[in-house]
Amino acid sequence: MSDRAALYLRVSTVEQRKTNLSIASQLQQCRTYAERKGYVLFDCGRYVDALGQDAAAGTPAYVEDASMRLGASRKTPALLELIAAARAGSFDVMIALDVTRVSRGGPDLLGAFKMQLKDYKVRLEFASSTTGDRVTDKIVEL
Repeated sequence: MSDRAALYLRVSTVEQRKTNLSIASQLQQCRTYAERKGYVLFDCGRYVDALGQDAAAGTPAYVEDASMRLGASRKTPALLELIAAARAGSFDVMIALDVTRVSRGGPDLLGAFKMQLKDYKVRLEFASSTTGDRVTDKIVEL
């Protein structure tokens, strides 16, 4: 049986929406990664179309678009939903584009998040790596 994968896509700024960090770009890269690994996408009940827009049908994914929020809110409701689904054993692997999409904090915060997922028997995998940060890379390898 194939592992079930949950996709997590996050954009923080309006500028990111215009780059390879756009929701559409992250979706394409994460979906391709999941297909290459033979994962089955977990149907989280939220869907994104090829343009990266919320849709009634399409690719299931947890999506945060902070660039659409007013103010400097650091709330991540989709990530909290993903964590609840992980706790419930709904999927086996969480896929994000890279470490910057998951953690705004330093390596300690990322390490704590990864350990929380590990407690739920969920692996954290990245479709690509753009940080070049050796300390962060070591945390991701835990």
